[in-house]
Parts: sequence; structure tokens; C-alpha cells
Amino acid sequence: MPALDWAALRGRRGVDLTVWPRRYDPAYRPPPEAAHWLPEVECADPAARDALVFAKLTRQVRYAWERSAFYRRKWQDAGVSPDALRSLDDLARFPVVQKAELRAAQAAAPPFGDYLCIEPSEVARTTGSASGRPTRASSGARASVRAIASFSGEPGAGIPATRALIEETFGGRCVDMGSMAEMSPWMTNGECGHRTGMHLWQDLVYTQVCDPETFRPRPYGAEGTPVYTHLERTSQPMIRLISDDRARWVDTPCPCGRTYPRLPDGLYGRSILHVQAG
Repeated sequence: MPALDWAALRGRRGVDLTVWPRRYDPAYRPPPEAAHWLPEVECADPAARDALVFAKLTRQVRYAWERSAFYRRKWQDAGVSPDALRSLDDLARFPVVQKAELRAAQAAAPPFGDYLCIEPSEVARTTGSASGRPTRASSGARASVRAIASFSGEPGAGIPATRALIEETFGGRCVDMGSMAEMSPWMTNGECGHRTGMHLWQDLVYTQVCDPETFRPRPYGAEGTPVYTHLERTSQPMIRLISDDRARWVDTPCPCGRTYPRLPDGLYGRSILHVQAG
């Protein structure tokens, strides 16, 4: 298994993986014809990339433990701490976060809740979640590209007939994306140009497709609900946030060369338990 060459990435792409959060050279741009932004990571052997994911995850969990009363209290109640995280598999031992908990935390400690890990004066921009009573999250701006339309939070872009109608009507390419407002600054589930389903950019937001009752990760090929964990977030890190969406994930090859897991059918519904709970 070839390991990622962090020194080469720093010299070639201007990204420093030896620090957390990783540092980027703002002047770096891949050639216009390039198919990837960071091919050494995007197309890496999954096991080699998992080593990077785990290194970032341990820093993210430790950061949240030290700065967030919300996580420290929640994890102590569950009998876990950063010391319990010895492998990626150990993440499943950590309790999931429900949207109701975020709303309660913000009601008790307005406006951002006690899971805010920076000073309130450092917050530069916020957004609201789209489902239920909105929660406040730190946010980024969405970039648009001429003749390409990106859809997020709606199932239409994942339905072939609806996708075709959108493309015929507007004369552009319909790209399916999706995640949660809390996972900003950008949607880390997104299709590539081959549109074989949403890639999960695991080195930025680590996604597990889990059983909706036990929240244990399901095997590839199975259906479940995506559970998201930030790997580079300093403001309001989400660690095992339940989406309540329904999706199936696979790890079969994509023609683009990326080796991320994919949601081949996108996000196509809400959790049955979520619907029953109202």
C-alpha cells in the first residue's frame, strides 16, 4: 500500500497536511483541463487515505473535547474520550448527535449553543438549516459555474427524468449534491463529471452510512442514513451528526479515478424512523 507523500503534496500542490487544520496555498490552481483538484488524495488507495483521515479525526475530536462543553459532557456520559479513538472503527463508539440536541443547546446557550468552539466575536457569517426549526451554523459561499447547475437538498437532480427535463429546459448540466447546512462551508457529497452518484469526500467530511436504529456503519452496498463528521472545522464541528436522509453507498470504481465511496442513487428519501417521529 503506497502511503501519501505529504512533503510532495506541500511542494507540488501547496497543501500542508502536517498541521491541523491543513494549510492551503491560496495561489494554487490546477490546470483548467485537470479533472481533479488534489489527485494524490482523491485517487489514493483508500487505506492510505484513511491514514490521513484518522490523523485529522484524532485532532478534530481532541479539539472539540478541549473547547466544547457540549461534546465533553456528551462523551463523558457515553463513557468515551479522545483516548478511546485508536482507529477509524472506534468512531462508531462515539454517540451520534441529533438535530434536536443542537436546537436545545442553542436555546440554553444562545445564539450558537455550547458546541461553539471559537469566541462568538470570531463568527463572520452564519446560515440556517433548512429542516425543522433552523439552527445557526457557520457558512461559506456557493460558487456557480456557467452552464452548470448544482442542486442540493432536493431529490429532483437524482431522478433521471427530472434531471433530463432540467437540462433540456436550461441548456446546462444538472449536478446532484447534498449534505446538511451544519456541514458547510461546502457540500461534501457531490457528483463528478461522469455523474455516477455523489462522491463522499472523506478527507474533509468523514461519512458513515449507518443503520438508522443502532447507528453502526453498514457495509458497502447497503442502505442507511448518512452520519457526518467534520475533519477540519474549528467553529462548530459536527462529530457524528445524523442526517436522517436515506441513501445507499458503494465503493465500486468510478471512471473519474476517484476512490471515494459513492451514493449511486443520491439522497432519495428520509429515514423511516424520522417520518414516524414526525
